[in-house]
Amino acid sequence: MPELEELKNAMLKRYDDKFVFFELDGMSLGDIKSSMMWTGEDPKEFLSMAERLGCKIIYYSEAFPDTIEKYEKHIEEIEEIELGFLHERILHTMSIYADWYTPNEDILKEEGEEQKEEEFVEHLEKVTKEDLIKEIIEYTQKSNLTVEHPSSDTYRSTSARPIVDGFLAEKGVDRYRTGLSPKTRLKLDYVADLIEDQEMRKILAEEKEALPQLIKKCVEWAKQNGFNKLTRGNLSAFLLEEESRMSGQSQDILYTKVNFELKKK
Repeated sequence: MPELEELKNAMLKRYDDKFVFFELDGMSLGDIKSSMMWTGEDPKEFLSMAERLGCKIIYYSEAFPDTIEKYEKHIEEIEEIELGFLHERILHTMSIYADWYTPNEDILKEEGEEQKEEEFVEHLEKVTKEDLIKEIIEYTQKSNLTVEHPSSDTYRSTSARPIVDGFLAEKGVDRYRTGLSPKTRLKLDYVADLIEDQEMRKILAEEKEALPQLIKKCVEWAKQNGFNKLTRGNLSAFLLEEESRMSGQSQDILYTKVNFELKKK
């Protein structure tokens, strides 16, 4: 039998002639306004104190784990028993916890997260732009993300800001809600711009390498479709068929070169 279930049954049996045990289903005794928690750990001492004060009713409630993965194997076991008795209009309470349960875990976790957030904000204040770029690039690689964001069917640009915001969110920081200094906000914007420049240079280098073959294919495509001159709409249709997205700069080069070849022939 689970430990607190056994303790509860033994307690009800042992003190059956001294108290009436009244179960409060689904209610926490600590939530009652006029209540005071006893810091002792021995329920025998607590019940002995109630007996000496002449109390006849002992209130109690049980709590079970929620769906926290850590307590999955104890999901049907009692994690906490609360005892309470009334004396001079004050409900005196105590809590008994199962050995496997960590009381106030959510509060402790929240406090730990707040401390980590503060430490990370402090880190942002001190870290150099260069090191911050390395951290964000490492985050994108680890998360399998890309800084490239298509802005239309055929044109593409880069924006590192969503990536930077995701990097901050992973650390529990929101640039709009967390108290970041103006200096840190400017640093984040500057870093985002630098990352965008780096990524755009990579994109342009890749597109430059692909342009000769793409020009040749586009010229053939234009001839097959009876075009003596390529319009911007024609170019968009070609790139759509090729399932190719290009920066505006590379599209301009492609447009000019293809029309030059069509005019020459």
